[in-house]
Amino acid sequence: MKVSKRVNDPELLKTMKWIGLKDACFYMRKSTNTIKKLIFENKVYGTKKGGEWIIDRESIDRFYNAERDALMLKLSERKLL
Repeated sequence: MKVSKRVNDPELLKTMKWIGLKDACFYMRKSTNTIKKLIFENKVYGTKKGGEWIIDRESIDRFYNAERDALMLKLSERKLL
């Protein structure tokens, strides 16, 4: 399993399957506590491997897509679109 090692290029992060916690902070623009909360709430998938948190980047994308879809639905119900 390949895990990113502090990548500061968002385009490169988009190609990674597993990213470390610090990279997830950069990718999501969220704090470590927020990301851990999302993991514990089963909104994104993450696990500890060797004492380090690793996060499934695709689950982050699914989380954001679900948030966007919910917002679009709410706007369409209000006839704002």
